[in-house]
Amino acid sequence: MAERGCVIDFHVHAPDIFSPRKLPPEEAAARLVSEMGRARVCRALLYAVEASVERLRRLVSPARLVRAVEGAISAGIVALPPHLMRLVADPGAALEEHARLLGAAITPSERVIEISRRSGGRILPVACPDPSAGTDELLARAEALARAGAVAFKVLPTIQLLEGRDVAKLEALAELLQERGLPLIIHTGCDPGLWELPEFCEYGRPSRFERIARRFRDLTVVLAHTGAYSALVPGIYMHEALDMMRRYPNVYGDTAAVDPELVEYAARKVGPEKLLFGSDYPVVAGATWEELVGAALSLRLPERWVERIVRENAAELLGLEDAGG
Repeated sequence: MAERGCVIDFHVHAPDIFSPRKLPPEEAAARLVSEMGRARVCRALLYAVEASVERLRRLVSPARLVRAVEGAISAGIVALPPHLMRLVADPGAALEEHARLLGAAITPSERVIEISRRSGGRILPVACPDPSAGTDELLARAEALARAGAVAFKVLPTIQLLEGRDVAKLEALAELLQERGLPLIIHTGCDPGLWELPEFCEYGRPSRFERIARRFRDLTVVLAHTGAYSALVPGIYMHEALDMMRRYPNVYGDTAAVDPELVEYAARKVGPEKLLFGSDYPVVAGATWEELVGAALSLRLPERWVERIVRENAAELLGLEDAGG
């Protein structure tokens, strides 16, 4: 087990992400910093979550939900959990439930930046402007968020329901981030709820974003979850993510919500220098931050590899010279 120093957590959410009533920024910051101390996390990247509930209702009809479940069964996924079968039993009610949950999870970029300002430099803000906006609006907002202190930008193709034209708009954002030297983090794999179904999980295929990695070679691209995020098919798109990480020097993956066995597999396939530890705290149910960090420090890999994954790679990418713990 690696014991030296502390870790840099590349993938953290607000402590009140599931609550419709949000904590004051100073209280959210204090809670996170306190928990970071117990978990031996010296820096944490705190992710905003922005998406449109109205877009969800417009693009996902009850009939589409039923077709998506039928498509999953046709694809051989026959052991669907009860919460997904409810999509067929009462698709209208299920859709409204998803809309409520999405609305509660939304964490504006400005809020994440404000929380970080109250953390004494321990928390680093990751903005998440919704690419479904017009290109000019997207770029103007990204400029403002970068000036306000965002250290990276994330897109959520699943819950943002990014269609082909939206992915094309990301190239303009990628160009801006490349000029500013800020990483682009892309959620890859599925998401809980209806986004577990293949029809919606497809939004998070790493290969949809390969053109960005290929065109913007000086842009750091991080494939969040390394394409593996799926309760129905663990590791679902990891092969695509690892292929991109192997072929493009500017592409990395984070380990958020990835089973330790798959993290070990990925490290052996692409090298430890391509992986960034992420806990996904507090989204991973039934696990404390300390336990998630402990699992990373206990990976069955050479100690030097673990050091790179849990701290050194992120410190290099973000220029954190004092992050040795």
